[in-house]
Amino acid sequence: MAANNDEALTSKVKVICSKLLDFAMNLSIDVKIRNSYIDWLICKTDLVKNEKTFDSTQLPNYRRGELIFLDLGFNVGEEYGGKHYAIVLRDSRNNHGKVLVLPITSQEPKSKHLPIYVDIGPISGLAKNKYHWANILNITNVSKQRIIAHRKPLRVNDRILNRLSGAIVNQIALR
Repeated sequence: MAANNDEALTSKVKVICSKLLDFAMNLSIDVKIRNSYIDWLICKTDLVKNEKTFDSTQLPNYRRGELIFLDLGFNVGEEYGGKHYAIVLRDSRNNHGKVLVLPITSQEPKSKHLPIYVDIGPISGLAKNKYHWANILNITNVSKQRIIAHRKPLRVNDRILNRLSGAIVNQIALR
């Protein structure tokens, strides 16, 4: 039985290696996209490999309103991907392996008038005078393994948290 499993796994690895090589050499795909995808595969492989030994108790407790910097990985279409700051939406103790966050961006939304977007404005400690935005539909629960750095604690103020909460209730609550 183990030999059959090894053969099946070897076959799958050969397929993925072939597909990955075809993807990497496909000149019709932008080189930045190819590099980002391959970098993410390397990172994701390390995350999975280290999952059993990852110790979230070595991380601080994350509090609602704190900003953390994390890697959302390589995603498809309009999903958030890459490295972003995110606002912690719910307190997360260090003995819990996940944290509920809302990623933010400095890229102004094309349809910023829609109620799913919240103008956060400049954030003290980040790029000076740069506005930040949040799309409340991008709320996600992420593994703390995705956190890249917890620099000096940055926070958004209560006024912003209240605006986010209001937008979440208005747009996500089932009606």
